[in-house]
Amino acid sequence: MALTKIEYLGENARILDGVFQVTFDAGVTWMNKSVLDVELVRQVEHARREHLSSIFPLGEIINEINHNNGWNVTKPSDWEGDKYKIPAVLALIHSEASEALEAYRKGDKENFAEECADVFIRLLDMTHGLEIDLAKAIADKLVKNVGRGYRHGGKVV
Repeated sequence: MALTKIEYLGENARILDGVFQVTFDAGVTWMNKSVLDVELVRQVEHARREHLSSIFPLGEIINEINHNNGWNVTKPSDWEGDKYKIPAVLALIHSEASEALEAYRKGDKENFAEECADVFIRLLDMTHGLEIDLAKAIADKLVKNVGRGYRHGGKVV
């Protein structure tokens, strides 16, 4: 089968046994039968390049603020060395999400936004400290989600 260039995507794509196969700038290869899904993946790749890249410097700022305020910032060695650090941070993220739920239940949109920001700040603090590329992980997960079926897994919620 010949390599086909899909001009509006600006990416290399081919059709193999009736399935679109697209390779994006980051080397991600993705397959699906739907042109709409291919377009969604292109949009994810664009967002990764243009918008998600700002997550890394934000993580650096959060780590610096927390360190300057006397907090024990997560570091790469915590993954193997401190068996309680990561679970403790995840519990704190969960507590912020619970506070957001309470704000929602009370109809307090301003506090809800603040608690959602706390979830994001704690998540970035942890992932940046562990040297996890959250922007890449988000883009990769979005690409994976595009390929899932409608309400995959058969769950109600």
